[in-house]
Amino acid sequence: MQRTVGVGPLKQHERQFLCRVLVCDVRVQSAAKWLWNHTPNRCQCSHTQFRYARPLIALRPVHNVVPDCGARLDQEDPKVDSSRIRLGLVGAGSHARRNILPAITFLPAQIVAIADTDAARAGAVASEYGARAFSDAMTMYESGEIDAVLLCVSPNAHPDLAIQAFGAGLDVWSEKPAATASADVERMIAARGDRVGMVGYKKAFMPAVSKAIELLGRDDEGPLRSALGLYPVQLPYFAEPPFPVTGWLTSGCHPVSLLRAVGGPVVSVTSHRDNGGGGVCIMRHASGALTNLHLSLGAPKFQPCERYLFVTDRHSIEIDNGRRLTFQRGFDVAYDEDFTFAPPGLDGGAIVWEAQDTMATMQGKSEVTQGIYNELLAFCTAVRTRENPAVGSLEFALDVTRIYEAALLSDGTPISL
Repeated sequence: MQRTVGVGPLKQHERQFLCRVLVCDVRVQSAAKWLWNHTPNRCQCSHTQFRYARPLIALRPVHNVVPDCGARLDQEDPKVDSSRIRLGLVGAGSHARRNILPAITFLPAQIVAIADTDAARAGAVASEYGARAFSDAMTMYESGEIDAVLLCVSPNAHPDLAIQAFGAGLDVWSEKPAATASADVERMIAARGDRVGMVGYKKAFMPAVSKAIELLGRDDEGPLRSALGLYPVQLPYFAEPPFPVTGWLTSGCHPVSLLRAVGGPVVSVTSHRDNGGGGVCIMRHASGALTNLHLSLGAPKFQPCERYLFVTDRHSIEIDNGRRLTFQRGFDVAYDEDFTFAPPGLDGGAIVWEAQDTMATMQGKSEVTQGIYNELLAFCTAVRTRENPAVGSLEFALDVTRIYEAALLSDGTPISL
């Protein structure tokens, strides 16, 4: 099968590079696969250098070719790159279009099917990505056209959709939160079998958090003693389950998952509420460390308002707005004799990492700084290695959900997990 590839106008150096392979789709896919195996991080042309996870494909995305969405997409179809994971998406709403689908562009995966109860929306989004549209998830699961599925729907729907996907032999990535109750997460674990099951707790995958975990894991660092988080979300009180869906479920899981990822397993939770619905959630970790999550309700959500502090015996680590990490190392000081906060040398003081917005690099994009890219990359890696990740696994999701439930039940009384 041959067809014209809609790459649009090409620059001279791109023509020089592509003219040798751009004959038909089969040869393009063959060249892409060779580049993936031999030059995974860069390909060189005579005039410039491209640095992409998928050099040829990322050079010129084919967005102006609209395929027949009723056609079967399988590994014999030239539109499907057999070297990539074939993904199906359930839920083609705003979040998926703004955050999930753009991030997949830079991953070893390809969207080949999209399911949504709104058939028109499914068709419109599918046409943008050369995918096949479905009006229900189960039909997509049984089509044989996908290897794994991404769930971008309400948390009420996650458990049943995930269990059905596991039953169809598919690996599953679900948006956060995993479910509305820990019992539903347990059902998902029981149905998983040998499949990969992962939940997108993006904050736990932020580059700043990965760096903090690296610094805390140094041999000379010492154990984490305490942590502080600031996040504007309401903490309601309910005497008993079932609990309605609130911001504490849908947004509170962000700081909870981050602090669980850094601090380790939690053994008890105590919450205190102020008169306006904010308060604090105190988590005691199995290591003995204490975490104080300050629920700073009232802080402007669309201004920089998210901060974290981690303290060891020797140093502290600060994360500000997800984009700036400061490693405070301290320095030798004579309390009543030194008159400078910046003594000579580089052995002490602070080290700062910060995402920049001067150049159009990937590091400053919210899909990267908020952890969306890293969580999806972790899922792709798990699918390839057949190993569920430690952070973001269904067991990790069960821990986060139990913390969520304990905080709702506590009103000054410690709740053991």
